[in-house]
Amino acid sequence: MVNKARLGVVALLGIVLATSAIAQAQLPDLRVNAIYLAKWTPPPVTEYEKLGSSVFSGSKVFLVCEVINSGVGKVVGNYFVSFRIDGTEVGSQLIENAPDPGMLRKPGVAWTPGALGSHAFQCAVDPFPSRQAESNEQNNEKSLQFQVKVRKFPMQLPD
Repeated sequence: MVNKARLGVVALLGIVLATSAIAQAQLPDLRVNAIYLAKWTPPPVTEYEKLGSSVFSGSKVFLVCEVINSGVGKVVGNYFVSFRIDGTEVGSQLIENAPDPGMLRKPGVAWTPGALGSHAFQCAVDPFPSRQAESNEQNNEKSLQFQVKVRKFPMQLPD
């Protein structure tokens, strides 16, 4: 009798785990694919022009966060993307019409660098407290180190 009860519990546990694995496999996975700094241009922006790992103080740039749904399930509803410099949020964007599996979105926010030196740009999709159930919650952030420099203008002597 005890063995039958144990077998019943083991079978039930197997069904629960299998159902959970199937449900997990059908979830979306919002993933930060890439982040970069881009040249600022007046809206509407149809394509970003990537910049290198340094920008000039006082020159407006775009902070860009490429987000992809790499899961097999569709994202339900909307989600946020948070843009931070050195841990301080400098902007966020609500993404409506969530992407189907395999679709890529490229939200960006304008930002003007001030302080010279090394900085970190962090992007988080669906930040805490998480609003979307995802198959993987560990790939929702990326970070990028960059330098803010002083623009040096060529000096011309009067004639």
